[in-house]
Amino acid sequence: MGFNPRLLCIVAAGLFGLACLFYILSNALPSWATSSGTGESLSFGLWQGCVTILNQKTCLAIQCSTTEGFTPCAKLYAARAFVTIACLMAAVTVVILLLNARNQDISNKTLLMGTKALAFFCLLMGIIGVAVGISAYMVGDSRVKPSLGVGAILGIIGIVVNLAGAIVTVLIR
Repeated sequence: MGFNPRLLCIVAAGLFGLACLFYILSNALPSWATSSGTGESLSFGLWQGCVTILNQKTCLAIQCSTTEGFTPCAKLYAARAFVTIACLMAAVTVVILLLNARNQDISNKTLLMGTKALAFFCLLMGIIGVAVGISAYMVGDSRVKPSLGVGAILGIIGIVVNLAGAIVTVLIR
């Protein structure tokens, strides 16, 4: 018994659309790592950091230089790039899957193989971006250990949804 290819294309497109949304939110939120103290809290994302003191929140863009080695700044730049690529690839995958679903003849093997490759490329970019982004804040010799923030958790959820979409894409024949 085979699955309906058009239905699988639509389901996979929905999953990749959801993954794209999670990647975008993860990329935009300034809360990949959070730390709280008495009367103050810090949160850092891929693009900006925020300080809250006595209910006054101030956010600034993270600007740093990468002079040598794989520093936390270099990790942030890499995470930004990979998560942004994952956002774009998820959106492109949605468009291609919807075009496949609309097409009368879904038997174009080259297009299907390209879609499957794109789905797993998107997954790989998401995994690398989220892992490097988490590593930039969670691995270090600081005395204050931050906790995982909402942005990082949304990135992880995006990876899981992306994986589900990639699995559904493999089922399309």
